[in-house]
Amino acid sequence: MNHIKIIILICISFFYSENLYAQNDIKLQSLVSDLYHKKSVEHHIFKGIVYDSSKSYDYNLYIISSCFEKEVRLFRNHYFRKYAFPSDTFKRKINIEENTFDSSTSIVGSFFVDSAIFHDNTYKIGAQFDSTTFKNFVSFNLSHLHGPIRFIATKFDGFTDFSDIQQDISTKLNFSFCQLPEILDFSYNNFIGNEVDFTTANLLPDRLCYINLYNTDISKIKIDYSHFRLYFRDRYANDTLSDAKTRIIYENLLKCFIDKGQKEDAEILDVAYHNYLLPFKWWYWIPKIWYKFGYCKFWIFGWTLLFILLFSFFTYRSIDRLANEVYTIKNIPSLYPLKRYGRIRIFKIETCNYFIWRRWWYTLVYTISIFFLFSLHIDDLKFGNKSGVAYVIFVYAIGLICIAYMANFVLQK
Repeated sequence: MNHIKIIILICISFFYSENLYAQNDIKLQSLVSDLYHKKSVEHHIFKGIVYDSSKSYDYNLYIISSCFEKEVRLFRNHYFRKYAFPSDTFKRKINIEENTFDSSTSIVGSFFVDSAIFHDNTYKIGAQFDSTTFKNFVSFNLSHLHGPIRFIATKFDGFTDFSDIQQDISTKLNFSFCQLPEILDFSYNNFIGNEVDFTTANLLPDRLCYINLYNTDISKIKIDYSHFRLYFRDRYANDTLSDAKTRIIYENLLKCFIDKGQKEDAEILDVAYHNYLLPFKWWYWIPKIWYKFGYCKFWIFGWTLLFILLFSFFTYRSIDRLANEVYTIKNIPSLYPLKRYGRIRIFKIETCNYFIWRRWWYTLVYTISIFFLFSLHIDDLKFGNKSGVAYVIFVYAIGLICIAYMANFVLQK
């Protein structure tokens, strides 16, 4: 008995929903007869859901400067003539999926407030989405693209999905002057008919575009990496990429930049790649802070100055012992031990200041002399003070390293 009641309730609800659907919503093909005579529908407000599926359209379809207040659902239709939605406003979600467009398709100057799904459509001779604004998520996933596909001056504000699009040698994606989104999925495009140039887009100076290039022919992609960054995710596995796959993308894009002569982009990407490797190769911290992985070699002059000041600070306390007991340099006189300056202050402050500044001067001279020595004379070393000898040899070794890097910097100039 209960099963019968459930079946009756389902039938009633189905009948009610069908009547409600028929009363409020609009079947797109019902407009065909009007379009056949009027050629277009203009400035119309569609207050119900616009839908249609598995239909063939032998007429041009023009809906101009109109407003769709509810959803648009067009599935598995076949459009033999021109299909155009210029200057329309779509306030709700639209799903235009698994359709075939034999003639030109034009959605120009339109405004999409909610998400727009153009999934698994076939455009046989091209399509235009020029000057259109997508304020939310937009997807062209699995679309079959032939001929020129234009997004000139188009604005993408939400997540944009161009993954796994099917192309041939006639396909030409044009993103000139368009505003790219913050996140762009261009993965699974392992065959690209012609180079896709994202550098012709209008890239906002205060916003980066994160692009997914996993399993994509990167050699056919042109980007300006000062405005782009990579993000790594497998859309079908719905998970981040493994380290091995991530490294492959970095290395392939780096090779692409080098082959195309994009030196500045290669530098930015290479630094990003090395930063990515830091948790795996801890010793990469040394070239990073030393000279930014080789891209800021002039940093050596700053390091040299820092080492001299640092070593001078330590040398100041023991200059008298170092000069007398470890490594003697001509013309550096014997100096008072540091502990005697307190006694000198008792007699005369000016005298104490003089000895302090004199000590600092000879400390700098001594440190710089050891630091920039090309050859440390072993015969002049006195090995009785082991810690002092180790310190002098250490200063000398750091100095040799700095000299070598400075020489390399000058020779490359």
